[in-house]
Amino acid sequence: MSSSFPDRAHCSLKQRAYAAAIFVTIGFSFFHLISLPIGITYDGFTYIDLADVLGSARFPADWNPIRTPLYPLALKLSFWLLGTQPLAAMLVLTILGAATVLLLGRVARLVAGEWCGVIVLLLLTFYPTFVAYEHLALTEVGTSFFLARMVTVALWKIQTEADVWKQAAAFCLVFAAGYYWRQPLLQLAIVGVVLWATRAWTIFRRRKTNFPLILARFIAGVVLIVVIPTAVSHLWDPYIGRAGLTVTTLRQGIVRQALLAPDDPIVGANKEMYVTAVRESRFNGNFFSGTRNDLFAPLMDQLFRSQPPGQTKHIFLHGIRSHPKRYVAGVLRTLALFSGAKAKVNENRIFREHIISPTWTGSKIGEGPPQIEAKIKGEFRQLTTTSAVARLLWALCAVYDPLLILVNVVTAIGFIVALCLRNFPAVAISIFPLAYIGLYAVILASIDRFALPIYPLTFADAVMLPPLLWRSWGDVRSSADAPAKSDIPLRATS
Repeated sequence: MSSSFPDRAHCSLKQRAYAAAIFVTIGFSFFHLISLPIGITYDGFTYIDLADVLGSARFPADWNPIRTPLYPLALKLSFWLLGTQPLAAMLVLTILGAATVLLLGRVARLVAGEWCGVIVLLLLTFYPTFVAYEHLALTEVGTSFFLARMVTVALWKIQTEADVWKQAAAFCLVFAAGYYWRQPLLQLAIVGVVLWATRAWTIFRRRKTNFPLILARFIAGVVLIVVIPTAVSHLWDPYIGRAGLTVTTLRQGIVRQALLAPDDPIVGANKEMYVTAVRESRFNGNFFSGTRNDLFAPLMDQLFRSQPPGQTKHIFLHGIRSHPKRYVAGVLRTLALFSGAKAKVNENRIFREHIISPTWTGSKIGEGPPQIEAKIKGEFRQLTTTSAVARLLWALCAVYDPLLILVNVVTAIGFIVALCLRNFPAVAISIFPLAYIGLYAVILASIDRFALPIYPLTFADAVMLPPLLWRSWGDVRSSADAPAKSDIPLRATS
């Protein structure tokens, strides 16, 4: 009986450590909320203004046709509760940031144990770049929250057919709501339905029904997880220009990663401008972030001035077919940038410095649309001084930046190993971040800010994957040895 006392103490210690880590996460979220300043980019001006547009006489005439309404709606509710001021704007993202950390800590605790949960909570709580984005009026932190929710739903305990359909319904809600926060999240519904089907197959087989009935169940799952969220997304079509957004995105990818060869007919008379922009955009011999921002817009305007919008997809596909090596190189450069490579333009590092620099205090508000710039600058101007919070986060940048490259590599390798070992939890926690950045990489959207939402997940994955895969490898070896060991007793019994 006395031998159980150490186990109880050890268990209690793990539980207390996990509870303490949760307290640290919530407490530090409050500290950085009130001590660090707000940052508003051009896009931030738009989101804040759209909060005013929603529910007013300005809607839909003044709605921005490339935005969905969930983030502006969250801002509007916060402004109604706390007033139109910096803390109200930052509170939305601080809550979502803390929720992301807590969700991933819980995932780590469930799949890899309390100590892994503690490590994940502390590692993400003090991640400087993620904390900085909780103070920027952008959608990245909320996108990370939705990715974390997808992972948690994928890992639900499935024991009965009722559980199967509850999970499908939960996926439906996450993907539908995710679209209204940030459109690319809906495309991950394909990942969700594959993960759902993998586990649903085991449950459906137990019922020993015929194949047509099993097929009908799978079709119902596809309808719930993919078709319904897609249909729900189209409810916003009267207020959003899907075609225009696609054209802009593809054109940016073509120019940013120089998909077309200088001698391509589409480049034509702009060859010299094109070659100069690429040469001036290189940094230490690399082209990770693509064409430099100040050279990007004029070049895109020149290249597509005589090209109708309807031809953009054809031009992009023409670039892939005609210059496959340039396309593959562009995808690989984009993935390298997303993995943490230092480039000419690293928006994540730039924005982080704006928020947590201990010597550059106060709100950071850039240029916005002329008709709203003065009003928003007046409402959100903020005076801050240096703080222990800022100094701590600033010092931690030197630790987290090299770690970022490591955790992204571990996640990519871990996903491949998990597939080989057929370890479902390991696949589920790693596939969502990889699929998300893959969506941007294939269209050559080489802006590292787009990858920020996956970083909390890849940091958490780097903690969870090693013990998960090690146990899985041990199970594979044990099962491989089992028949040889069972031969002796079987023969003896016979």
